[in-house]
Amino acid sequence: MKFKKFLINILGKRKTPYYVGGFPEIDNLGDVALYESMNILIEDELNIYPGGKRYRAFSPIFKNNIGVLSGGTIINRHTLFAAKEGISIFKKFYVLGTGVTQKKFWTGRDGFVDRSDEWSKILSQADFVGVRGPDSVEELKVIGVESICFGDPVIQMTKEKKLPYVKNKIGLNIGLSGGHVWGSEVEIKEKFLELATKLKNDGFSIEWFVVCPEDLAITEEVAKASKTDNTIHKIYTDCEDYFSKTSTMEAFIGLKLHAVMMAMCVHVPSIMIEYRPKCLDFMKSVGQEDFNFRSDQIEIDRVIEKLSNIISSRDKASDVVKEQMLKIKRKQKEVISDLI
Repeated sequence: MKFKKFLINILGKRKTPYYVGGFPEIDNLGDVALYESMNILIEDELNIYPGGKRYRAFSPIFKNNIGVLSGGTIINRHTLFAAKEGISIFKKFYVLGTGVTQKKFWTGRDGFVDRSDEWSKILSQADFVGVRGPDSVEELKVIGVESICFGDPVIQMTKEKKLPYVKNKIGLNIGLSGGHVWGSEVEIKEKFLELATKLKNDGFSIEWFVVCPEDLAITEEVAKASKTDNTIHKIYTDCEDYFSKTSTMEAFIGLKLHAVMMAMCVHVPSIMIEYRPKCLDFMKSVGQEDFNFRSDQIEIDRVIEKLSNIISSRDKASDVVKEQMLKIKRKQKEVISDLI
């Protein structure tokens, strides 16, 4: 079905840019948002090029188009084959906000193979390289690739106007990542249980947000154990539904990168629990690194203290998030206007 749709698109939308690699057709809100954000950025519905022999066979039809490396943390981790094909097929090849795997975290973990030399060759041929955050810029510099901090594409979804919120309503997000986290997933679960319990006892109303099916079981477990299971939102593909529900939060505390980022798109002051380095990379890019806690260094009292500081000056905190996100959103548009 996916291949049939690809064929229909290449014949019907011959001049449309292509989204190379990535996973925009799975039940994962972050991956869906990355693709939709790129469409907003480019102002067109991009064709999806997943790579592979069947897809490559039709490259003579679309070789004069623009290829855009997908969002997500894929450089030196995922879809190398698709990137290799993309750089050789398309007349122009851009990297727009993709994250770079940080070797200090991944080296020694099961399944990780360092292919930075191959990625260096690909990226050195790209017509433009802009990555998610300053740490991604530094990671590429080590392998001889110059880039700029472009910001995550999902920032394009940032709303222009502030929305009303409900006092004492806190959004929480937790999930699983195959054990590839700072610390352990057992420790993270215990910390979120402690956090949710303390917030409930302090009189806050808790709403949980689940952004992919794999995260539902652990969310339900922690919510039930902390007696905060009245509201669990399961939103895997509908970005606007997520924005609508998170916008009412007074503050948000989350683990998954785009769960937090998308709350910030509706100006909700947020605390990131950094389960992987990509979370800090993003928070640095929007000047919010002071609201970042590494998952193996969480002190719940410090998190609650930071939350209290947010709540005591919520409107100001929200204005700062809005200003930072919109600043990058406009900068991204300026870059695109020069490229396309």
